[in-house]
Amino acid sequence: TGAPTVPFKVALGIETNDMGLTVNGSSVSTDTSQNVPVSITTLNIGSGATGGSVGQAHIKSIKYYPRRLTNAQLQELTS
Repeated sequence: TGAPTVPFKVALGIETNDMGLTVNGSSVSTDTSQNVPVSITTLNIGSGATGGSVGQAHIKSIKYYPRRLTNAQLQELTS
């Protein structure tokens, strides 16, 4: 399938045992049982871990925050 025809915003917060994901300001889905690898060296955007394509998309912008934002902040960013 092709790229989505309607733009959407996604925010992901990651910290050991405290992950949150929201799309377009929706309620944040959380997971409190995940470990964060300490030696991450690569961030794949638009491809899987082995390099294969996971779809087509136009990425307008990416913002990085060097700390875990609160769930409310994640929602605000995607509203």
